[in-house]
Amino acid sequence: MESENGSKSMGRVRVERGIYRQANGRYAVCVMIDGRPSLRTVAGALEQARIERELLREAARNALLSLWPRLTFGAVASQWLARFQRQVATGERRERTLENSRYYLDRHLLPELGRKRIRSLTPGDMASLIAALTGKGLAPKTIANALVPLGGILRFARRRGYILDDPLRRLEKAERPR
Repeated sequence: MESENGSKSMGRVRVERGIYRQANGRYAVCVMIDGRPSLRTVAGALEQARIERELLREAARNALLSLWPRLTFGAVASQWLARFQRQVATGERRERTLENSRYYLDRHLLPELGRKRIRSLTPGDMASLIAALTGKGLAPKTIANALVPLGGILRFARRRGYILDDPLRRLEKAERPR
């Protein structure tokens, strides 16, 4: 792709403020989220990119955009687990608690939620997880124990700004195992 002055460029070229044309021909819109620039690829022509720029700016002003839109539950869980391991090393948490959390993550949570985007998790996903675990024949106590590290991961994600709300907390009490 050639830039305006005729030199070859492999990256993106600024078209106007906040809109860039990428090497693949698509447009990217730059918005500020929590004081950091974030590029979002948009479909369509330049006029559509202008519309998307305004929509994304408004969403960013209303705190409806995440800086990490593609972050998966599995990636956040591994960050949470690494933090938990550091806490065990310093004596803040116990080794047995780490083992239990790792067990529930590996056996029940990651197979169901690992590839889902953390930002898109809903209370419906939490209810589906509980239904899937119930369908496997797990006892309500086992399911409740699996929800403990899940809650920790979601709180961790919320503190880091990966998600705006905790979908597990929004789950109805009647839907939770007893």
